[in-house]
Amino acid sequence: MYPCGVEVRVLSPAPKFMNSLIDKIYDQLKADEDKARLKAAYNFAIKAHKGQFRQSGDKYSSHPIAVAARLWQLYQDLDLTIAGLLHDTIEDCEEVAIENIYKKFGPVAGFLVDSVTKRRGYFYQHEEIIEDHIERLLWAGQKDVRVILLKLADREHNIGTVDHVPEHKQVRMAFETQAIYEPLRRALNFGKVSSVKTAAKRYHSLLANYHNADPKALKEKIFGESFKNFKTDLFNEVYTKSHNVTWEITDRKLFDSLCRDESFAKNTQLSSLWTDGKNFKAHFRFLGAKIIEGARLEVASYYQ
Repeated sequence: MYPCGVEVRVLSPAPKFMNSLIDKIYDQLKADEDKARLKAAYNFAIKAHKGQFRQSGDKYSSHPIAVAARLWQLYQDLDLTIAGLLHDTIEDCEEVAIENIYKKFGPVAGFLVDSVTKRRGYFYQHEEIIEDHIERLLWAGQKDVRVILLKLADREHNIGTVDHVPEHKQVRMAFETQAIYEPLRRALNFGKVSSVKTAAKRYHSLLANYHNADPKALKEKIFGESFKNFKTDLFNEVYTKSHNVTWEITDRKLFDSLCRDESFAKNTQLSSLWTDGKNFKAHFRFLGAKIIEGARLEVASYYQ
């Protein structure tokens, strides 16, 4: 209290954003240019996802914010964090073009967002045309491991909120997480504070173990290997709510590879097998699965 009787209160600085997670990242940045880039990415994501909501009822922007915060916590890499904020803007916002991401946020963040965007067979600044989403992801990861780290953070948050999505999507997410993302998470030691450089070394070590296989062969090898470390707990939660979940494989080599794996054979039941000598189709289900009303899932949908 001043002598004149006027009470003076020291107020806390106003938040730079309407989100404490992004505020914390902003405060750790030193360069004004970096702060400006983070602020621009945050505002871009908020505007792009305006009016969109998650199945939980939360604003959709809560998802990219959580992904970005997680990536910063683990790697403190600004381009990766910015890509976390922007990773769904192309896929979920028709008015946003990939060239705008490259132009506004640079080639690194642009490439990361480009690489994890589904339904894009081509890359904006690369000649490669890869229609399969997983093969595209694995190819891009060889160029920049941050592509894989971004996708793992995205999947980690989505799995953490899986209760809010329809039951048939819960089963699909659990399966594809087990088949591809869980092996990648283990290989890169994702979830432990590290550096992008260390993650890159671990990814290239994984590639070397598979004799630097092309993306298609690498996908098949990872898919098969995943069942050697089969985690039934990843499926239990959704399986208690669902039944008669049928999966389809149309790749004969992949199917033959899986059948040679004892873990896969022990945990699945073959429903049907068909071939005309040229085309191939096999249906199977995981043992213990229960039914989803009128729903039928296909492994093929996982590769899209």
